[in-house]
Amino acid sequence: MILVIGGGVAGLAAAWRCAQAGAAVTVLEADRVGGAASRVAAGYIEPGVPETRMGEDAQALIDDEWTSARQWPAFVEELVAETGLDVDFRTDGQLRIAYAEDVPAARADHDRRVAAGWQAEWLDAAGVRALEPALSPEIEGGCFLPRICWVDGRLLCAALAEALRRRGAILREGARARGLIVEGGACRGAVLEDGEALRADRVILAGGWARGALQALPQEVPAAAPVRGVILALGMAPEAPLIRRIVRTPAGPLVPRSDGRLLVGVTRSPGDTRGFADAGAVAALLENGFRALPGARALPFLEAAWGIRPYLETDAPFAQASAEAAGLIYSLGYGADGYLRAPLWSRRAADLALGRNAPSA
Repeated sequence: MILVIGGGVAGLAAAWRCAQAGAAVTVLEADRVGGAASRVAAGYIEPGVPETRMGEDAQALIDDEWTSARQWPAFVEELVAETGLDVDFRTDGQLRIAYAEDVPAARADHDRRVAAGWQAEWLDAAGVRALEPALSPEIEGGCFLPRICWVDGRLLCAALAEALRRRGAILREGARARGLIVEGGACRGAVLEDGEALRADRVILAGGWARGALQALPQEVPAAAPVRGVILALGMAPEAPLIRRIVRTPAGPLVPRSDGRLLVGVTRSPGDTRGFADAGAVAALLENGFRALPGARALPFLEAAWGIRPYLETDAPFAQASAEAAGLIYSLGYGADGYLRAPLWSRRAADLALGRNAPSA
């Protein structure tokens, strides 16, 4: 049996790949499946550029992100075929807008992306509003990235959960792991907060930022670096949305959903683990959204949601087999890129759990 600790997008996707291979799978989720950081993500699939990925392996990480991004259409097609559930996967691209004070930096960002091989088109003010007419006349330019796509994370997690159930996997919600069972240098399962012991042949650790509290966690795992984020949802008319593409403002994204929701995000507060959407964050997000999209002032306010993204202090994902506890596989530290990395990294975690020699590319 393969035990997966963590019911967010990383854990669910890895569990699905294991179940597809015929393995018996149990997923432990402390709250609700897909109900933590995965629930409040904008869900856009955007690989990094060298300035956003640091260290010796930065280019290798970016190459992996592009590989994962290219796998998204097939990943969605496979999941929808298996469940019949829509996940609102959209391929309309992203428009990165610039006000007067932002034009030099935006042009430089455009040039870096072109130099890195991106498809990117610089637009003047008229070109920006030709693409998205409802945007503010303050906007003086923008960079259109046609290859950026996005997904509704809530729908995706629900579809992954359904796919797992159809394959006989067990999803246990409200089941918080207290610690790992490590015997003779091998991980043999986990113990729940109520003392119940669950034995397993392999354990995939895909928990969120608080997974560092697990007892018997090997010391090789980098410390967590929680980053709290607040994101808002406004209501547009689905048949006449204000925008049809992701609009990336200098202060955050505006993301349309096909059901009419407009996501306005997202704050970034390192080390902040408060369990609510604070008024200051809501006000800042609304101000940013209204500046870019004045018509948003007339929209109904639907939701202010918060989540804590699971970064690591190394600021890089930790997806590998444990060197200290045989049978333990890590799939951690995806931060704001859990959806971007889901197709590729889920297969890698599953390959390791299934004992396959070479992780899938």
